Amino acid sequence: MSSQKAVSTLALLREHARLVLSGFFLIFFSVFGQTIFIGAYIGDIRQTFDLSQSEISAMYMVGTVLSAVSLVFVGKLVDIMKETYVLYGALVFLAAGCLLMAWTPYALLIPVSFFLLRQCGQGLMPLVSNTCINRYIENGRGRATAFAGLGASAHVAIFPAIALIMKDYFTWQQSWMMFAGFIIVALIPFFFIFFLTHDKRRAAHEAALTAREKANEKHEHDIHLTPDKNQKDVLTDLRFYILVAVMVIVPLFFTAIMFFQEQIAISSNVSHEAFVAGFIFLTIASVFGNLSSGFIMDYLGEVLMLCVTPVLFGLGLVCFIQADNLIWVYTAFIFTGLSMGIAGTLGGPIVAKLFGTKYLGSVKSMLSAVMVLGTAASPLYAGVLMDHGYSMDFVLMTFLGYTVAAWLLLIASLKMFR
Repeated sequence: MSSQKAVSTLALLREHARLVLSGFFLIFFSVFGQTIFIGAYIGDIRQTFDLSQSEISAMYMVGTVLSAVSLVFVGKLVDIMKETYVLYGALVFLAAGCLLMAWTPYALLIPVSFFLLRQCGQGLMPLVSNTCINRYIENGRGRATAFAGLGASAHVAIFPAIALIMKDYFTWQQSWMMFAGFIIVALIPFFFIFFLTHDKRRAAHEAALTAREKANEKHEHDIHLTPDKNQKDVLTDLRFYILVAVMVIVPLFFTAIMFFQEQIAISSNVSHEAFVAGFIFLTIASVFGNLSSGFIMDYLGEVLMLCVTPVLFGLGLVCFIQADNLIWVYTAFIFTGLSMGIAGTLGGPIVAKLFGTKYLGSVKSMLSAVMVLGTAASPLYAGVLMDHGYSMDFVLMTFLGYTVAAWLLLIASLKMFR
């Protein structure tokens, strides 16, 4: 939280409306690489290629791990070249991933498609969104990130339902061909228009950054400014590892929940359609978590929300474990939605607070890479356990055990984050 007086929300949106909207749509359309969307087609892919739970999970893990590893290096591009160049490249390769998913006759190429979808959709599009907002907005970045983060809530509410409807009229391969066409024909021109004035904003920021560095050399800088740390500096900072342990909770375990949504629905004695219908509760809670956390961070600080996130997600896991009807399932969606909304808003602001904004893209990419690795490991972990006879409830209990342990570690280390 900055020491300067927080700008009003109206003034924030009036000054940065185009940037915030760009961030919103980047996250909204990143859905093509998100597990909540890909998961809707996992059953069809398994049936087409005659794959087991652990086999499709392993393929997903391979594609996601490769995405996470490469993101550490590709993420640096956001710091050394125009963010728009990274975005347009990501959209082209995202479309390529959709086409490969639609056309591949070989199961061995499925991990390649997963890699392209995860790298460009889950990885680069949110990274560009978070980097732009947290780099170019200093006063009010918590609320700006929250408003942009509503894109995730919106795509959770809309796209899984679209996927289910399309499956009634098209084969899953035809659907993915249409997704590729939409990206090329609609999304690339759409974002080109939105980022027309971005070069001016970037030039003004670089000029301000240069002036700040000169002031630092003369010891005339504001003592409240956060020192800028690069990837090497961050790797020697213990706070980064504690931050990773906590921030990975939501994407790590929610990915497994979405990946095996049909299995969770069965274990909860509800239909898959009723389970998906509950995403509306997930979305509403996520929106509330998004917006409320943005305001709280701007006025009370980011560390408070870092402590709250594992508690809410843990309550969601307890509800899923207890679930034997829709009430438990929908209550679980409310708690997990709140934690999703907060976590989606928290990443950029807390990285900027702890490690500065000069190398924000590369540092954020490291955090994102670890989170992506977690999303790769959790479906495989759950799939292997279930293939060996363990119940989904047992898997969820192990998720809860980690969540509690990470929260206790954070609480014991709070002085380091003050």
